[in-house]
Amino acid sequence: RFDEARAVFQRMLDRPNASDQARGHRSMALLDLLMGRPRAAAPRLRQAAAINASLRESLSEVRNLVSL
Repeated sequence: RFDEARAVFQRMLDRPNASDQARGHRSMALLDLLMGRPRAAAPRLRQAAAINASLRESLSEVRNLVSL
C-alpha cells in the first residue's frame, strides 16, 4: 500500500497548484517518517514549509516545521 500512497502523493507534486505541491511534499515526508526514513523526510518538510510561507499559509507552514 505504500507504493499506492507514494503514487497518489506524486500526482499531487505534479499538479501546477503550489498549495497542492506543498501538500504532496508533506505527505511524502510523512510517508518517509512512517517508513523510518527521517533524513529523506526533512528536505520535503522544509520544501513544503517554504511553499506555504510563499503562499502565506501560516498554519500549514507551522505544521510542516513542527514535524521536523
